[in-house]
Amino acid sequence: MSVFAVQPSRPDGHAEKLLLAAVLRRAAYDLAIYKGSHQLLRRRLWMDAYRWMFDDQASHFTSFQSLCTMLDQDPKYIRERSLQLKREDVKKFELVDPYGRV
Repeated sequence: MSVFAVQPSRPDGHAEKLLLAAVLRRAAYDLAIYKGSHQLLRRRLWMDAYRWMFDDQASHFTSFQSLCTMLDQDPKYIRERSLQLKREDVKKFELVDPYGRV
């Protein structure tokens, strides 16, 4: 199961795993939405998501690697898929309104 497909309405999901999946999904969406932004705040959001997702040294509970382990997800796959996402893909998930606000 892909972290991108985890939805809160899944009857077999545990609240904790749904929350962890939402954190991974938000980072992936931030990479897609804010990539190439010239606005300082949006550029920082992109950079924060990128650093968190690609930091292999972090071993704390909230690190990307730890979340992937807890969700039984392949970090390499999540990273690759996240980099493939485009802003239009995120819009399809209805997380960005038609005016571009998040």
